[in-house]
Amino acid sequence: MKLVMVALFAGILLAAAPATADWNEPNVPGTQTYRLIGLSPQARVREYEVKDYDAARMLIAYNAGSDEPAVYDDVEGKVIRYEYEHKPTTSVLQIERDYGTILQARGFEPLIAGRGIRYPGLGVNDQDMVGYWRWEDPNKGMIWVHLHAWYNGSHDLPRSTLTIVETSTMQQMLQTNAATEAGASSLADALQENGRVAVYGIAFDFDRATIRPEATPCSGTFSRCSRRIRGCS
Repeated sequence: MKLVMVALFAGILLAAAPATADWNEPNVPGTQTYRLIGLSPQARVREYEVKDYDAARMLIAYNAGSDEPAVYDDVEGKVIRYEYEHKPTTSVLQIERDYGTILQARGFEPLIAGRGIRYPGLGVNDQDMVGYWRWEDPNKGMIWVHLHAWYNGSHDLPRSTLTIVETSTMQQMLQTNAATEAGASSLADALQENGRVAVYGIAFDFDRATIRPEATPCSGTFSRCSRRIRGCS
C-alpha cells in the first residue's frame, strides 16, 4: 500500500512539474538557414516562417534620455522569422554575443545591443537581451535584424526570436512590372505618332486583314497594347 501511495505521489509531482524545452529535437519541418547567419548552435528551431512580402516592426533610432527614446517603423520586404529553444546551460547573454559577433563581422551596424535594463522604453524585461542591426547589402538593399532572447520562466528555459527583413524584394518586383508597362506604352506611343507599329508573331490570312485563329488569344506585351487599341480582354 505504501508503494502504491509513493508511486501515486510521484506521478502527481511529475504532472505538476513544468515541461523542459526539447532543445535537442529536430528543427520544425521546412527550416532553412539564412544565407548570412547560421542557425543558432545547440538550439532547436521551434517556429520558422518566411513571407516574400510583409512588414516587421524595427527600431530605427534610440534617443537615450528622451521621454520616448525608442523610434520604430514598419519595415517592408521579405520577412524571415525564427524562434529557438536553447540548451538549458545557454545564457541569454551568450545568445546575444554570438549573434552580435557574427553580424558585426558581416558589416552590420548595431543600433542597440545589450540587456533590457539599459534600454527603457523597449517593453522588454530588464534581464532580457535585445539587439537591432542593419546593413546595406550592395546587391539586395537594406537588411534589418532584430534579436530578442529571454528566459521562459526559468533560467533552464532560454528562448530567442530572430527576425530578418530584406527591404529590396518588392522594389525589384515593381521595377520588373514597370519595364513591362514601359514596353506596352512605347508600342502605343509609336502607333499614335506614326500611325503604324511593327508587331511580330501575329498571323493573318493571305492578302487579308483577318487575324488567324491561332493568333487571337491575348498574351504578352501585345495583349497590353491591344487592350488599348482593340479592347482585347
